[in-house]
Amino acid sequence: MGRKNTILSSLLVVLMTVQLSFASDQGTVQAPILNQKEFITIDKKVAVIVFDDVRPDIERYAKSRLENLIEDANFYTEEWAYLNKRGEKKVYNVAQQLSRSIADQVREKKLFIKTEFVDVSVADYSKKDKSDLGKEYDYVLMGKIKHFYGFYKALENTGSSGTALMIGVVGGVVGGAIGGAVAGAIAGAIVADQNNALSFKIEGNTALTDIKLMDLKSDRIVWSGEVRNKFKDIKKEYSSNMYKEASYSLRAAVDDLVSKMVKADLR
Repeated sequence: MGRKNTILSSLLVVLMTVQLSFASDQGTVQAPILNQKEFITIDKKVAVIVFDDVRPDIERYAKSRLENLIEDANFYTEEWAYLNKRGEKKVYNVAQQLSRSIADQVREKKLFIKTEFVDVSVADYSKKDKSDLGKEYDYVLMGKIKHFYGFYKALENTGSSGTALMIGVVGGVVGGAIGGAVAGAIAGAIVADQNNALSFKIEGNTALTDIKLMDLKSDRIVWSGEVRNKFKDIKKEYSSNMYKEASYSLRAAVDDLVSKMVKADLR
């Protein structure tokens, strides 16, 4: 019996891998699309400095979520992994990376003739002489990261899917090849009740507040506001992870930021 369970578990993993490889890798949030023809690029150079990270600890550390009895504490984004594309567990400055991403996305939209990330904190910017930045840039963009996290968890499925899977496996084995077994497994899952398909709970949340676009020469606030993007959903056969969900939310929020600045007079 134990051997049968092991074989079934192994085939389920294979099936999940095959299914997820065909799943769409699109974001869960459709951000507003800005057509370049809808606005004229503003003849200003903008420095995006490091936004203040004011997120609560429960959004940053699994330990804090566990201490506060947050359900599914280990399925949220963890502080170390935001920038590391190789998946290495390294401590990283999340505020620095988010601010860099904001600068990159604003630059992609070509709202200004030049948009660059400058590794200066809001605190340091407030203390130092702004003439250095003023030599190269016209405006500075700053703000606060109030929320930023993602969540991704596979939900248990129930019903006849497992039985249908085993029938498909048996049929494939009778067919005489391992490839047939996998194909049979997939076929068995397809004919199973679709309501019992494996599902995933996802969530993303980004809130950028106290955003200010300031004139470096006059200290005039050219534009101020905030942007938020939050979603919760359940997806079937959806290939993703908690970090992708967080980034989808961030991208939608920054697209909203650009859209709001486009509607304002930023000259």
